[in-house]
Formats: sequence, C-alpha cells, structure tokens
Amino acid sequence: MRLIRSTEHSPEQNLALEEFLYRNRPDGVTLLIYRNAPSVICGRNQNPWQEADTLWCRANGVPVLRRLSGGGTVYHDLGNVNYAFFVPRTDYEPDKFVGIAVAALRSLGVKAVMQGQHSIWAEGRKLSGSAFALNGKCAMLHGCILAETELERLSRALRRRPDITYEGASVTSVPAPVVNAITLSPQATTDAVEKSLIASAVQLLGEMESCLLDVDLTTLTTKYTSPEWTWEHTSEFKVTRTLPDGSCIFLEVASGRVAQTNSLYDESMLH
Repeated sequence: MRLIRSTEHSPEQNLALEEFLYRNRPDGVTLLIYRNAPSVICGRNQNPWQEADTLWCRANGVPVLRRLSGGGTVYHDLGNVNYAFFVPRTDYEPDKFVGIAVAALRSLGVKAVMQGQHSIWAEGRKLSGSAFALNGKCAMLHGCILAETELERLSRALRRRPDITYEGASVTSVPAPVVNAITLSPQATTDAVEKSLIASAVQLLGEMESCLLDVDLTTLTTKYTSPEWTWEHTSEFKVTRTLPDGSCIFLEVASGRVAQTNSLYDESMLH
C-alpha cells in the first residue's frame, strides 16, 4: 500500500491531486491524506448556489468548488482530516475502507459507527461523510473527518437562504447535526485522527510505503479554479426569490447564467 501525504492546503490543488491519482494509479491501494484551508466542496452533480451561502463565502474568502465524485456538500478547514483510497475497481469495498476510519476513531475513544450512505456517526451526530467515483480500472472512495473544525463557520457557510428556493435536477444535500471528534474524546485531535487513520489502514491492509509525487498538476488545478467546472457545470434550474414586500422574482438559469426572468432581478442572487 502506498501513502501520500499532501503538504498543500490549497483545496484546488488537492482536488487536482485526487483526480490525478484516480486517473493514473489503479494498481494496488493508495491512501492520500490532506487538509484544506477553509472551503466549500460540492458534489459533482450539485447546485453550488443551492448548497452554500455564496455571498457569505465570497465575502469571507471561502472558495466554493466542485469535486470529481458525487455525494453532498462539505465544509473543509485545517481541523478536518481528509482521506482518499484509490483501489482497482475489482477491489472496491466501501464498507471496508470507511471501516478503517471508524476503527481509527474508536481507537481514540470515539464511539463511532457507520450508517446510511457510508457516513460515520457518534452519539447521534455526524462526524464524517464519504463519496466515491468509479471508472473502468479504478475506484476512489474519499471522506472527511471532523476533528477540530470550526463548526460555526461550517454552519454559516452552508446556510441556505430562506428567501430563495430552487427547482431543478441537482442532487440536494441532506442536513445533519454534526460534531467534532475532539468534543467526544479529548484524545481525538486533528493530528491524532490522522495518525490513527494511517495506523488503522496498516492494520487492515498491511505495510505502507510513503511516496512523494513529482507531477505537474497545473492543468488539473486550473480546472478546479475555473468557473466552467464549478458554476457552469450546474444543470438547468429555476430560482424564486421572495422580497421583503412579499413579491417574488423568478429566474431560469442554464450553464450558470440567467437565461430568462419575468422581472427585474438582483444579480447578487447568483454570486
């Protein structure tokens, strides 16, 4: 098994690194671990305007990005441990790989359990979600573990505006109560969760070889910083905004741009 620990905190670069490994390393098992600066990461088939308070995110320097895999939207910061397993398609067993994260948390005194769509919960609150991508040769399963995340900023970044409703085919995240691992066990610091995750992987999968990658990720990083991927990739949708006087504005949006409106509208609705 290979271990790659990214020293970058750029969410764009780490998303690019995930895609590079997904496209180029289908042989054996590779574990990537990284931490991102504050950012909102949407699933491949989601509407970022619907999933995040994009105005707040822009004002507070929190980029909103779209990842390669499906699933729901997550908030990352340096108190969040992100992991990704890359395995041959024939060896894809999501229970096994999420189970590694469960075992890691349990070893730190957190009463973690796997439930639902391979998410991790403890004492009625969610600690971690996961998502996957599959191609002909490779499977990627990745997840994020809340260790010492700033939950107030998480809640604020992912807050949905009550004055705006959306209609469309995009996958919508299911809200859940969340908790940091360190709240449940003082041993479960961010560093400790990362170390325990590696130890749990070694215990289940065997010896691990640390690897350094010397690859040019410029093209892939540009993809993840581009409005074409994050915003214009969104499927067509309709927006209704209720104004303070009770009147409504209706928009139709295609490829990230307003295609039709029945009234004057405020462009801040989409930024």
